[in-house]
Amino acid sequence: MAARAELQEQWNAVALTKFRAPRLRRDVISRPGLFERLLDSIQDNPVTLVCAPGGSGKTT
Repeated sequence: MAARAELQEQWNAVALTKFRAPRLRRDVISRPGLFERLLDSIQDNPVTLVCAPGGSGKTT
C-alpha cells in the first residue's frame, strides 16, 4: 500500500507542473525587444509557436 501512496504522491507532483504556471524567478532577464515583436506578431497571427532547446529561456 505504501508503494501505491508514493506513486500517487509522485503523480500529483508531476500533474501540478502541467496545470500551474511556472513561478517567476528573481533573475528574469528583461527582453523588451522580443516582447514587442511578440505583441506585434499576435496582431496578424492567432498562434505563435515558440520552440528552442531546453535551457534557452522559453519560459522566462
